[in-house]
Amino acid sequence: MIVHLPTLKQLQYLVALRRFGHFGRAADACFVTQSTLSAGLRELETLLGVTLVAILAAARQYVLGRDNERLIERLDVLVHTDPLTGALNRQGLREVLMKRLHVAGRVDEEMAVVFMDIDHFKQVNDRHGHDAGDEVLRRFAGVIRNVVRSSDKLVRWGGEEFLLLCSDTTREHAATMAEKLRGALPAQPWPHGLRVTSSFGVTSLKPEEDIGAAIKRADGALYVAKANGRNRVEVA
Repeated sequence: MIVHLPTLKQLQYLVALRRFGHFGRAADACFVTQSTLSAGLRELETLLGVTLVAILAAARQYVLGRDNERLIERLDVLVHTDPLTGALNRQGLREVLMKRLHVAGRVDEEMAVVFMDIDHFKQVNDRHGHDAGDEVLRRFAGVIRNVVRSSDKLVRWGGEEFLLLCSDTTREHAATMAEKLRGALPAQPWPHGLRVTSSFGVTSLKPEEDIGAAIKRADGALYVAKANGRNRVEVA
Protein backbone atom coordinates (compact mmCIF):
# COMPACT_ATOMS: atom_id res chain seq x y z
CA MET A 1 0.00 0.00 0.00
CA ILE A 2 1.36 3.39 -0.99
CA VAL A 3 0.79 6.05 1.65
CA HIS A 4 0.70 9.64 0.45
CA LEU A 5 1.72 11.86 3.31
CA PRO A 6 -0.04 15.23 3.55
CA THR A 7 1.95 18.32 2.79
CA LEU A 8 2.79 20.87 5.45
CA LYS A 9 0.27 23.27 3.92
CA GLN A 10 -2.50 20.65 4.07
CA LEU A 11 -1.71 19.85 7.69
CA GLN A 12 -1.64 23.42 8.94
CA TYR A 13 -4.85 24.26 7.09
CA LEU A 14 -6.82 21.19 8.11
CA VAL A 15 -5.68 21.18 11.72
CA ALA A 16 -6.61 24.84 12.05
CA LEU A 17 -9.91 24.43 10.23
CA ARG A 18 -11.10 21.32 12.07
CA ARG A 19 -9.84 22.03 15.57
CA PHE A 20 -10.02 25.82 15.79
CA GLY A 21 -12.66 26.79 13.25
CA HIS A 22 -10.87 29.99 12.23
CA PHE A 23 -7.74 30.23 10.14
CA GLY A 24 -6.71 33.47 11.87
CA ARG A 25 -5.95 31.33 14.95
CA ALA A 26 -3.90 28.85 12.98
CA ALA A 27 -0.76 29.74 14.89
CA ASP A 28 -2.39 28.11 17.93
CA ALA A 29 -1.91 24.79 16.17
CA CYS A 30 1.77 25.00 17.00
CA PHE A 31 1.02 24.67 20.70
CA VAL A 32 -1.75 22.05 20.82
CA THR A 33 -1.62 19.31 23.44
CA GLN A 34 -1.04 15.69 22.53
CA SER A 35 -4.68 14.80 23.31
CA THR A 36 -6.00 17.64 21.15
CA LEU A 37 -3.63 16.70 18.35
CA SER A 38 -4.72 13.07 18.50
CA ALA A 39 -8.37 14.05 18.25
CA GLY A 40 -7.61 16.24 15.27
CA LEU A 41 -5.60 13.49 13.62
CA ARG A 42 -8.50 11.05 13.86
CA GLU A 43 -10.60 13.53 11.91
CA LEU A 44 -7.79 14.10 9.44
CA GLU A 45 -7.54 10.36 8.85
CA THR A 46 -11.10 10.35 7.54
CA LEU A 47 -10.58 13.47 5.46
CA LEU A 48 -7.33 12.46 3.81
CA GLY A 49 -7.85 8.71 3.55
CA VAL A 50 -4.46 7.77 4.98
CA THR A 51 -3.48 5.81 8.07
CA LEU A 52 -3.36 7.41 11.48
CA VAL A 53 0.25 6.30 11.86
CA ALA A 54 1.30 8.18 8.74
CA ILE A 55 -0.59 11.33 9.79
CA LEU A 56 0.84 11.18 13.30
CA ALA A 57 4.37 10.83 11.98
CA ALA A 58 3.95 13.81 9.67
CA ALA A 59 2.27 15.89 12.39
CA ARG A 60 5.01 15.15 14.89
CA GLN A 61 7.62 16.11 12.35
CA TYR A 62 6.03 19.41 11.36
CA VAL A 63 4.02 20.47 14.41
CA LEU A 64 5.83 19.02 17.41
CA GLY A 65 9.26 18.31 15.98
CA ARG A 66 12.34 20.21 14.93
CA ASP A 67 10.54 22.10 12.18
CA ASN A 68 8.19 23.81 14.63
CA GLU A 69 9.97 27.15 14.34
CA ARG A 70 9.79 27.13 10.55
CA LEU A 71 6.11 26.27 10.73
CA ILE A 72 5.47 29.23 13.01
CA GLU A 73 7.32 31.51 10.59
CA ARG A 74 5.27 30.25 7.65
CA LEU A 75 2.03 30.68 9.56
CA ASP A 76 3.10 34.19 10.52
CA VAL A 77 3.55 35.04 6.84
CA LEU A 78 0.10 33.64 6.06
CA VAL A 79 -1.53 35.66 8.81
CA HIS A 80 0.14 38.96 7.91
CA THR A 81 0.34 38.83 4.10
CA ASP A 82 -2.20 39.28 1.32
CA PRO A 83 -2.03 35.97 -0.60
CA LEU A 84 -2.79 37.52 -4.00
CA THR A 85 -0.25 40.35 -4.12
CA GLY A 86 2.31 39.44 -1.46
CA ALA A 87 1.77 42.83 0.17
CA LEU A 88 1.05 43.11 3.86
CA ASN A 89 -2.58 42.93 4.91
CA ARG A 90 -4.06 45.13 7.64
CA GLN A 91 -2.95 42.70 10.33
CA GLY A 92 0.56 42.93 8.89
CA LEU A 93 0.34 46.71 9.04
CA ARG A 94 -0.59 46.56 12.71
CA GLU A 95 2.39 44.31 13.34
CA VAL A 96 4.74 46.74 11.59
CA LEU A 97 3.37 49.69 13.55
CA MET A 98 3.59 47.84 16.84
CA LYS A 99 7.31 47.39 16.28
CA ARG A 100 7.68 51.11 15.70
CA LEU A 101 5.37 52.42 18.35
CA HIS A 102 6.68 53.60 21.67
CA VAL A 103 3.27 54.86 22.75
CA ALA A 104 0.13 53.26 21.29
CA GLY A 105 -0.66 54.96 18.01
CA ARG A 106 2.45 57.16 17.96
CA VAL A 107 5.94 56.98 16.48
CA ASP A 108 9.14 58.81 17.28
CA GLU A 109 10.29 59.46 13.70
CA GLU A 110 8.95 61.09 10.56
CA MET A 111 7.25 58.66 8.24
CA ALA A 112 5.67 59.24 4.85
CA VAL A 113 2.25 57.76 4.14
CA VAL A 114 1.18 57.20 0.52
CA PHE A 115 -2.33 56.09 -0.41
CA MET A 116 -2.78 54.78 -3.94
CA ASP A 117 -5.74 53.57 -5.95
CA ILE A 118 -5.70 51.88 -9.37
CA ASP A 119 -7.71 54.05 -11.74
CA HIS A 120 -10.91 52.59 -13.23
CA PHE A 121 -10.15 49.16 -11.83
CA LYS A 122 -13.80 48.13 -11.84
CA GLN A 123 -13.79 48.40 -15.62
CA VAL A 124 -10.98 45.84 -15.79
CA ASN A 125 -13.08 43.29 -13.90
CA ASP A 126 -16.25 44.14 -15.83
CA ARG A 127 -14.65 43.91 -19.28
CA HIS A 128 -12.00 41.25 -18.87
CA GLY A 129 -13.02 39.23 -15.82
CA HIS A 130 -11.69 38.83 -12.31
CA ASP A 131 -8.71 36.72 -13.38
CA ALA A 132 -7.43 39.70 -15.38
CA GLY A 133 -8.18 41.95 -12.41
CA ASP A 134 -6.19 39.69 -10.11
CA GLU A 135 -3.25 39.74 -12.52
CA VAL A 136 -3.35 43.55 -12.64
CA LEU A 137 -3.25 43.64 -8.82
CA ARG A 138 -0.29 41.26 -8.71
CA ARG A 139 1.67 43.20 -11.30
CA PHE A 140 0.78 46.52 -9.70
CA ALA A 141 2.21 45.39 -6.37
CA GLY A 142 5.30 44.11 -8.17
CA VAL A 143 5.90 47.48 -9.85
CA ILE A 144 5.63 49.26 -6.51
CA ARG A 145 8.07 46.88 -4.82
CA ASN A 146 10.58 47.27 -7.65
CA VAL A 147 10.66 51.06 -7.21
CA VAL A 148 10.51 51.58 -3.45
CA ARG A 149 13.14 50.68 -0.86
CA SER A 150 13.20 47.28 0.81
CA SER A 151 12.49 49.01 4.13
CA ASP A 152 9.27 50.58 2.80
CA LYS A 153 6.11 48.65 3.68
CA LEU A 154 3.44 48.03 1.06
CA VAL A 155 -0.02 47.20 2.40
CA ARG A 156 -3.06 46.07 0.47
CA TRP A 157 -5.68 48.24 2.13
CA GLY A 158 -8.62 46.68 0.32
CA GLY A 159 -9.71 45.97 -3.24
CA GLU A 160 -7.53 48.08 -5.55
CA GLU A 161 -6.32 50.41 -2.78
CA PHE A 162 -2.79 50.17 -1.39
CA LEU A 163 -0.97 51.97 1.39
CA LEU A 164 2.76 52.60 1.48
CA LEU A 165 4.68 53.46 4.65
CA CYS A 166 8.14 54.97 4.17
CA SER A 167 10.20 55.43 7.31
CA ASP A 168 12.58 58.36 7.68
CA THR A 169 11.01 60.01 4.64
CA THR A 170 9.72 63.56 4.28
CA ARG A 171 6.49 64.41 2.53
CA GLU A 172 8.43 66.04 -0.31
CA HIS A 173 10.60 62.99 -0.93
CA ALA A 174 7.53 60.75 -0.81
CA ALA A 175 5.79 62.93 -3.40
CA THR A 176 8.81 62.60 -5.70
CA MET A 177 8.75 58.84 -5.26
CA ALA A 178 5.00 58.75 -5.96
CA GLU A 179 5.57 60.62 -9.22
CA LYS A 180 8.19 58.05 -10.15
CA LEU A 181 5.71 55.26 -9.43
CA ARG A 182 3.00 57.02 -11.41
CA GLY A 183 5.31 57.32 -14.40
CA ALA A 184 6.43 53.70 -14.20
CA LEU A 185 2.98 52.14 -14.36
CA PRO A 186 1.95 52.92 -17.96
CA ALA A 187 5.27 51.59 -19.25
CA GLN A 188 4.65 48.12 -17.81
CA PRO A 189 3.14 45.22 -19.81
CA TRP A 190 -0.41 44.58 -18.62
CA PRO A 191 -2.86 41.80 -19.49
CA HIS A 192 -5.08 42.36 -22.54
CA GLY A 193 -2.93 45.32 -23.55
CA LEU A 194 -4.42 47.45 -20.79
CA ARG A 195 -3.02 50.83 -19.84
CA VAL A 196 -2.96 50.93 -16.06
CA THR A 197 -2.58 54.16 -14.10
CA SER A 198 -2.98 55.08 -10.45
CA SER A 199 -3.86 58.08 -8.30
CA PHE A 200 -1.78 58.93 -5.23
CA GLY A 201 -2.36 60.79 -1.98
CA VAL A 202 0.78 61.71 -0.03
CA THR A 203 1.34 63.02 3.47
CA SER A 204 3.77 62.49 6.33
CA LEU A 205 3.31 61.21 9.84
CA LYS A 206 4.97 63.65 12.18
CA PRO A 207 6.58 62.61 15.46
CA GLU A 208 3.96 62.21 18.18
CA GLU A 209 1.10 62.27 15.65
CA ASP A 210 -1.62 59.62 15.66
CA ILE A 211 -1.19 57.18 12.75
CA GLY A 212 -4.91 57.21 12.03
CA ALA A 213 -4.86 60.95 11.42
CA ALA A 214 -2.08 60.62 8.84
CA ILE A 215 -3.83 57.79 7.02
CA LYS A 216 -7.04 59.81 6.90
CA ARG A 217 -5.13 62.81 5.54
CA ALA A 218 -3.48 60.70 2.82
CA ASP A 219 -6.87 59.25 1.93
CA GLY A 220 -8.22 62.78 1.58
CA ALA A 221 -5.36 63.70 -0.76
CA LEU A 222 -6.11 60.57 -2.81
CA TYR A 223 -9.75 61.67 -3.12
CA VAL A 224 -8.58 65.04 -4.45
CA ALA A 225 -6.33 63.30 -7.01
CA LYS A 226 -9.25 61.22 -8.27
CA ALA A 227 -11.56 64.24 -8.36
CA ASN A 228 -9.00 66.19 -10.39
CA GLY A 229 -8.90 63.63 -13.18
CA ARG A 230 -6.95 60.66 -11.76
CA ASN A 231 -3.43 59.54 -12.73
CA ARG A 232 -1.91 62.24 -10.56
CA VAL A 233 -0.24 62.85 -7.20
CA GLU A 234 -1.74 65.13 -4.56
CA VAL A 235 -0.02 66.15 -1.32
CA ALA A 236 -1.67 67.00 2.00
